[in-house]
Amino acid sequence: MINDSLGQNISLGSTGQMQGVRYISNKIGTSNKWSVCQNSSSMFFIDSNTRDFYAFSDVPVSLTEQFGFKGWAYNNLDDDGCTVHSDLINGNVYLNSLNGLNQDFSKIDGNDRIFSLCYSQRLGQFESFMPHQGIS
Repeated sequence: MINDSLGQNISLGSTGQMQGVRYISNKIGTSNKWSVCQNSSSMFFIDSNTRDFYAFSDVPVSLTEQFGFKGWAYNNLDDDGCTVHSDLINGNVYLNSLNGLNQDFSKIDGNDRIFSLCYSQRLGQFESFMPHQGIS
């Protein structure tokens, strides 16, 4: 329990006191705040250890494993060099990577490659690779 400067328990809004923690998993997670995003139905993140791309609503689900991208993700996604962004209008989630892609999409300064892999929530499937300039 965390107390304020007067020794009173800290409350979250009017919903009551915060009690303890709830662990969802002790095997997956991320250390990169930029590899996490959320929309109205799920939270998405890249696992720091396995490099899998997860969706979490009730339970974490590895989308890369579910749709056959596990090997690709391990070879091309890097927790430190990736960001995850949500398009709230179209229901898409983008895995953005600097470096990592073993194909010749776009190049910046001849070394850094930037690409996005789009996951469509409407389709429930990875949709396409997209080369981009200037994504950070």
